Order: sequence, then structure tokens, then C-alpha cells
Amino acid sequence: MVIESSDDDGGSDFDAEAEEEDDDDEAFEADSSEASSEDEEEEDDDDFSESESTPVKKKKTTKVAVKKVVPTSTTNGRKKTTVNTTSAPTKATEAKDLNAQDVLAGVGPEQYDARDRLKFPFMQPEKIKDADGRRPDDPDYDPSTLLLPSTFPKMRDASGVQWTVSPGQAQWWKFKAANFDSVLLFKMGKFYEMFEMDAHIGVRDLGLMYMRGEQPHAGFPEKNYAMHAEQLARNGHRVVCIEQTETPAQLAERKKKDKTCKDTVVRREMVQVLTKGTMVDTGMLNSSPDAAFVCSIIDGCEEEDGEGWVGLCAADCGTGRFLVGAWRDDEGASCLRTALAELRPVEILVPPTGLSARAKMAVLDMCSHAQQRTFKSTSANEALEDAEAEGYFKTLKTGLPEAIKEMRDTACHPARECGIGAWGTVVAYLRAALIDADLVPQGRVESLHTTDAGAREHLARWAHSTHVAMDAAALSGLEVLENTAGGSAGTLLASLDRCVSGPGRRLLRRWVCRPLTSASAIRARQVAVSMMRGCGIEATGIARKLLRAAPDAERAISRVVGSSGEKGRSASHVVLYEDAARAKLNDFLAALEGIRAVRDATKAIAACVDACEKSDVLRALCIVNDAAATREDVFTAVGGVAMPDLSALDEMESAFDWNAAKSSGRIEPAQGVDADLDAAEEQLTAADADLASWLEEARGELGGHKTEVCFVNANKDTHLVEVPDRLASKVPHHWVREGKRKGYERFTCDDLVPLRAKRVAAEEAREDALAGVFRRIVAKFCENASEWQAAASVGAIIDVLASLAVVSEEMYASCGAVCTPKVHPQPRDGEPATLESVGLSHPCASSLARAFVPNDARLGGKHPGFCLITGPNMGGKSTYLRQVCLAAIMAHVGADVPAAKFEMTAMDAVFVRMGAKDNLAGGQSTFMVELSETGAMLRRATTNSLVALDELGRGTATADGTAIACAVASHLIDKRCRTLFSTHYHRLADDHARDPHVALAHMACRVETPSGAGVETLGRETVTFLYTLASGNCPRSYGVNVARLAGLPESVCLAAARRAAHLEAGQLEKLVGDERSRERVVDACREVLRDVSAADLTEPNVRRAQDKARTAL
Repeated sequence: MVIESSDDDGGSDFDAEAEEEDDDDEAFEADSSEASSEDEEEEDDDDFSESESTPVKKKKTTKVAVKKVVPTSTTNGRKKTTVNTTSAPTKATEAKDLNAQDVLAGVGPEQYDARDRLKFPFMQPEKIKDADGRRPDDPDYDPSTLLLPSTFPKMRDASGVQWTVSPGQAQWWKFKAANFDSVLLFKMGKFYEMFEMDAHIGVRDLGLMYMRGEQPHAGFPEKNYAMHAEQLARNGHRVVCIEQTETPAQLAERKKKDKTCKDTVVRREMVQVLTKGTMVDTGMLNSSPDAAFVCSIIDGCEEEDGEGWVGLCAADCGTGRFLVGAWRDDEGASCLRTALAELRPVEILVPPTGLSARAKMAVLDMCSHAQQRTFKSTSANEALEDAEAEGYFKTLKTGLPEAIKEMRDTACHPARECGIGAWGTVVAYLRAALIDADLVPQGRVESLHTTDAGAREHLARWAHSTHVAMDAAALSGLEVLENTAGGSAGTLLASLDRCVSGPGRRLLRRWVCRPLTSASAIRARQVAVSMMRGCGIEATGIARKLLRAAPDAERAISRVVGSSGEKGRSASHVVLYEDAARAKLNDFLAALEGIRAVRDATKAIAACVDACEKSDVLRALCIVNDAAATREDVFTAVGGVAMPDLSALDEMESAFDWNAAKSSGRIEPAQGVDADLDAAEEQLTAADADLASWLEEARGELGGHKTEVCFVNANKDTHLVEVPDRLASKVPHHWVREGKRKGYERFTCDDLVPLRAKRVAAEEAREDALAGVFRRIVAKFCENASEWQAAASVGAIIDVLASLAVVSEEMYASCGAVCTPKVHPQPRDGEPATLESVGLSHPCASSLARAFVPNDARLGGKHPGFCLITGPNMGGKSTYLRQVCLAAIMAHVGADVPAAKFEMTAMDAVFVRMGAKDNLAGGQSTFMVELSETGAMLRRATTNSLVALDELGRGTATADGTAIACAVASHLIDKRCRTLFSTHYHRLADDHARDPHVALAHMACRVETPSGAGVETLGRETVTFLYTLASGNCPRSYGVNVARLAGLPESVCLAAARRAAHLEAGQLEKLVGDERSRERVVDACREVLRDVSAADLTEPNVRRAQDKARTAL
């Protein structure tokens, strides 16, 4: 967007002199308040004065308020605003800086209210309109634009008085009207200025200070741009950077060439747009290694059963990585919830009509912290047409990234429309942020999960078939990524994260969310981890040290490749006073150093021959073109990543001195690297040789020594001949005297002039060649972008494997038992899935800084696949469920687990129903949320799934809760999936006491009753939790004991104990009944047992006996 101010007869108050740079930056030290320089600020007041006629230069005097409605402005030494709201005149000596604390305390924006109402009536709530003239109550109102008066820049204030906006301010208002929902950083010389409503944000969020004058105005120097722009974006603002694209001198030259040009302000362009998810500058990304996704959700029309197609695209702008997919989802958007839980986007694009009900609830529930931005959705056809028109993928042989091409060619229209539409919406958003050309052409588009449109009974899963599926309930209930407080302490991710690089941390998160299902791939990872903590431990330490010291290679490579086209703020025509070229060079060197660190790390591991011989994964990662990379198990274990050929990096190392380039801020390549530079160097050498030959002849003619007759430079004149006074008489008469110094005189001559000119021309050619060297080297670098990205991926995998090795070492040092799990392939031909652990401790014990009692777990095989767990409140049931599930996930990631033995068949999914939470925004009670998650579990669980349910049914009446828990338990028993089911409904244990498919267990405790048993001892039992899993049923839950621990009054606890005893007695009376009922029960049991021998105690006979007894009861 280029804006040139139209001619204004009102005068040129934004003239070229107003923008001349000020080299005095000493006033802007790091610990001082930031604002424009004094000289520039004096001119800026002229530029942005609000006048009714030709602006008049203002005198440098302190303003004194005489009316209460016009705030008094005084200035300190730096011309910061000091405001006095009283009607009495204020002396300049009473000036007090107005800082952020004053604003937050209520002094600040309010002082400008009267002025705003007077000057800008069109911005008042009752009159404001968008660019198309729509009012806020219009459903199509666009809050991102503002309608300026039709007479603009001529205005009328609220009292009807006409005034004219100065040309400079008119330029600012045009940008603001097009980006009314954004904060403008408006470049003026060496400083970024914030005016009007933006100035209030600068004072509040950045701690700036108001400048003098009655107009809100704040600013900061160019060198602080990255810091302040990032802070504004992370605070949730959309930040628009407006840069100068010509200097005052260029403006004057333009006006000189074009006599009709009457512009009085330099040209400016919108060159960068920053939000939480669109930051790509290296300095802005260093504060967080985590991915910051921008997500678009396209929800297709819901079908009669509440299901329907959903498309999602997520873009990590820091790495240029896009994730896109479409699937059929259920009424509760379970799969969308899972995707959002894993990605944790920082921005979500919402269509003007809003998200659908299920998508809205999913967003609020799973990522309420994400910023929602209204943005128009794009259809699939529009997305494809835009991609072709913009030429994003013109260098790709296939024309489109494989993931997009597959969606385009799919026969399922809803999948195509939702998936490509979501991708197109994100691309359009990045286009509006001016970074689409940096990111989209890289083609790093990956597929998310998809599902067959006809498979209604098999809804989409978050993971591919090669990964264990974990839905949002599992990620949340097990605290895989975040704890209940929203932090990372005590989570599985935190327990496994010992990564030393940003790419490694991001990859570990993906590995934890997508554990492998392939037993052979898991074993391949385990062997690699074992070698890295075994014979390769020294090499692993070297690799970690190299990766820790290196920059974030993945982001640096994306930044270099994306910015190679010199667009946006890095464009050549943008006027920057800081050394932008050095910043770009530093980004380039960071990419090279990151790749070199990966290369050296792989060399260190490859040097450990024993480790590489035993581990196919390490061989594939560290040795170029090794055959192990093509093996299916290795390919799955590392996601198809293999060590690329980095010979091009060797060429980069020999091309120029990296350290010298970092110090000098420029690249001076070695000979043979750049043909243009070599040619210029040859010309320069030849010119120097000609000058040296001429000088030798002159010395012979004058008879002087080489130290006496030589070339010198004087100001801009180079290669003058300096002759001592004693030889001056021998100087030829045609030599021209150019100057002298004590004892010497300087000359030139007609023979020397062309030689000097030749040398100057050669030197200029060399400088021009050097200027193009960086561009050509970067272009050459970009030719191997795929190899560089592959190297970054290799470094990330090595970092993650090393992290798992370090965690294993820590567990061996702190845990009683540690083992490498045995994961067998999923059973076939109806064989049961199994899980067996011995002495299993909590996998997150180290990060939780707590001690846990080891326990065993046996599911499937020789043991029942369904374990029904009872026990006292706070006895450790939930902890036991978590530790078994977390250990299973760790086993499938490839990590060791804290157990003496851990063995299981590979699982395809983990389903967890744990914890109590409601969804008030969605109108769902705690019980409704509980049953919704349970319903998704029952629909999707297979015989190879691992299921954990914690106290299902507690959100309703006891009878209903018991009935639901019984029905769910029966369903899971019939499905034969490995299940851990904890409950306080002891009726379930009674019902399944003799069920061979159910194992009864409880968390053991020791109960001590005071001496002198009797009624008075009710509720006074002392319960000691043993936290060990024991076989059998626990008859009571000892809830009164927890009530006492929670601090309830003793009288309340005793009353509760008596009531509990009374209820239990009543239930027993209902169960046994009167005397006649008891006689019938006894007779039935006698009949069953009459004439029964040991041989008759077969399973069918025992079941019939149980049925008769149950009927009698």
C-alpha cells in the first residue's frame, strides 16, 4: 500500500526538513525513557499540528492552560508531556513526567477526551462508521476500517468550526482508517511515532511517555523496534509498521524532476503486520521455542445425527510449517478438540458469521487463551485460484504440495471444501499480514488425519494409523501437555523434556502426542536411546553441547529462505537507519551455524562405530545415504528423516570467513567463489600494479628512496606523489603541486591521472561486486533449502533421542527400578491384548518432586482384561490409573519406564475419563461432559485400546450413577479392551465378584478403631493409606475420614458417620428382607448345593447356581 499525500494549499507543514535524520541518539540510553529526538520532535510538532489555516511555526515556549477544558501541557528536558488538569496556570518548574503508572492510576487518556470529542465527532460512538458506511449495529460492520469525512482533509469540529488536517497527519489518518483495529508504528526519521489512540496504548503497554502538545503522541527509536513491536503483539494487538520508502533528499529530487509534484511528505508504505501468530523476525521468536500456530476452522453443515465435516489448517509462521486436514466429526467435535489440545494455537480465525456451535464450544474449552480474529473464510476454489495467481508453487514440479494435491483430487467433496478452504483462509490471512510470499512458497504442508466419508461408524482420529490416538480428554486427564493450572510442571512432556534446542522441544511435543503403534519402530527408537546412554554416551554429550550452543536452525532456515526475496520491511527501498544488512547477515549466519552444529553432532555420533553398528536409527541419522534409512521400522521411527548430503555446507565454509563476516557485518568471499568479485579484484590488482610501475619510474627519475618518494592520500584525493623537500627541485615541470606538509610536497601529473581514475573505477567495481555477493550467496543457499531443512530435522531427532537417554539416566539414579519396555505387535486372530508391569512407579515422580509407591498392573492374557478398582477416598486410585496410562505412552514413545518389568502389546488408542469439569459456556453440566467423553470412548475403543475410567457416574443420583457405571462396564467387558475402572459403587464389585473377565482390586489401607468399641466409636476410625494395589474388593470408601482431613467440624463428621451407618443398615435390610424372604434364600441355596460333588463345580454349573441365588435374593 503506497500513499502519497495530495497537494494541500494549507501549507507544507510536513516538509523535507522535518524528516532529516538526527544522529544524536545519546539521549536514548537503555535505561532512559524513549521518545523522538529533540530536534526532530520540534519539526514533528509542525508536521502534525492541527491548524485551521496555514501552519505557523511554534515558539519554543511552555504552554500554560487558562481554561479547564483544555489541559495544561508543560515540558521537561526531553519534551515529555506533563499535564495539569486544574484551571490555574502551571509553572514550567512544576513539570512532572506522565508515565505508565500515572495512566494506570487514572491520569492519561482521560485528559484528551474533551479534545477528541471536539476535534473528531465522526469517531464518537453515535456517529462512527466503517469504510463502507455501516454502523456497528449492522451485521456486516467491519471494525477494522473507519470512514473518514467526505471533505477530508478539511474537517469540521463538533462546534462547526472548519479546520484542516496537515498533510503529514492526513497520511497517518489514511493508514489508520484502513487499519482501525491496529496499532500503527509510524516511521519518522529514526523514530517510530504513535499518535492519537495508539499513543495511549504505547504509554500503557510499553511504558512510554506522552510528548508535549495537546495531541496524544509517544514514540521510540528505531533500534528498539523489535522489542516494542513484539511486546505489543504478545499483548494481543495487531501491529502495523509504516516505513518511509524515500528520504527527504529523494523527495526533493522527485519534485525537481516532476514539476507538477507538490507533495510535502515522503512516501510511506505498510511493510509489516505483527500478531501473536505472525511474528517471523528472529529477535521476536527467541523468547519462546514453542510453535505459535495460527488456525483456521471450516465447519461444514451438520447432518441429521449432529455429525459433519470439519476442516482445519494450522500455520507455524516461525518455521513455515502448515498442517492441514479434514474429517467427519461427531456432535461434540471430539476430533477438533483433540487437534486444538495438541496444537494450542495462539490465534484462531473466525468467519464474520461466527463459528458453528460445536466448533465454538471446542475453541472455548480447549484453547480459551487463543486470540480470535474475525477474518473472511475462503472457499476451496478461491484458495486454488489464488495460489495459482500468486505463483506460490511455480517451482514445484507437481504444481502443489502433496497434501493439498491429495485434497484437491479427492472424490469426497466435503473433505475438499473444508480442508482446502481452511488452508486458503490461513494463506489469505498471511497475505494480509504481508508474509505469505515468505512462507507459502516453501511448500512445507503436512497432512493431518482424514477419514473415509462412508465410514460413519469410524469417526476420524487425530493420529494416523501409525500413531496411538489420544483425544482431548486423554491429553487433559493424564496431564500429558498441561497440568490443571495450565502450566507444565508435573506433566509427561515436562518429565521427558531434557532437550537443548528449539526444534528438539517442538518435535518432542509431537512425539508425545503421537506415540508409535509399530512395535518394530518402537524397538528401533529404544535401541538408539540405549546406545546414546551406553557406548555412545560421550558422543551424545558432545552432540548436546553443540546443539545447545547453536541457533534455532529450523526457524533460521525458514527466515533466510522466506526473506530472500527482499520483501516487506527488509525490502531495498525501505529507509532504515539501523544496519538492516547486518541483521539479515546475522540471520544467514545463524542458519549456517545451526546446520554446522547438526553436521558436527552427527559426525560425533558417527565416530562411535559401535553405537551406529547396533542402532539402525543412529546410522540413518548420521551417515549419508545409509541403507538403514529405507527400512520400514527406521522410516516410521524417525518420520522418514535421514541425513542429507551437506557438501554444500562445506562450500559455504570455504566461501568466506564466517567469524570475520559476523564481526565486520559484510561478506568478503575467498577467491573463486564469485566471478564478478574476482574480475573486480583482478582489475584492482592490475590498477595497483600500473601505479606501482609508474612510481618506480618516478623514483628512478628523482633519485629518491622508496621511503621518501611514495603515494599518499589526502582527503578524497588518492595516490598523490609525496616528495621530500630536498628532491623537490628535481620534480618535472609538468607535475602539478597539490599540497604540502612539513618537509614534503605532494604532486600529481597528466600521466598519473588516468592511472588514478582506473584504480578508482576498479575499486568501485569491487564494492559493487561485494554488494551483490551476499544476495548471490543467499540465492545459492536457497537452492539447497530442502537439504537444510532435512538437516534441521535430523538435529531435532538427535536432540529428542538424547533427551530420552538423559531422562533414563536420571531415572536409574533416582528410581528403585527402571526397564526398557517390551512392546509386542498388536495381537491377531482374536488373541487378547495384554499389559503387565511389575514395581511400576509414577513416570512423572521426578518433575512432581514426590515419592510414589510402586505397584503392579496385569491386564489381559492369563489375567482378566478388565480391572475394577475400589478403595478409600484419597487412597491413590486416580494416581494409579494415571501412572499405568502414562507408562504405556512412554513405552510407545520409545522411552524407558520406572518399573522392574513393563510388557504389553501395542495399543492403538488411549481413552481416559478422569476429573470433574463443566462447560458452562456450552450449557453442559459436569455430568454431561463426563458422559460425552465416555460416549466418544465407547464408540471408538477397540480390543487394542487402553481405557481408564475414574469414578464414572458420580455427577448424578446414586441409582442412576450406579446403573450407568454398570452398563458402561458391561460394554467394555464385552469389547475386551484393556480397562482400568475405579469406582465407589460397591454394587459393581458385588455384581462382578465371580466374573472371570473382571479382576477386583482395591487400594489398600489400614483402619484402626479406638478401644472400647461401641456406638460412640462410629466415625472415629483412623485410616492410613498404604497406596498399594491389593486384590479383592474394599467394602467401604471411608469418606468421613476425608471429611475430617478436610477440616469439617467434628460434630458434622460424627453426624455423617451415624447417618452412613443407618443407610448401610437400611440397604442390608432391603437386601435380606423379612423372615419368610430369608427362608426362601436359604432354601434356594440348599437346593443348589444339594448332592453337588467337586466334579459338578464347572463354570456353567457355578453360573447357574449364581443365577438361582441372585433370583432368590
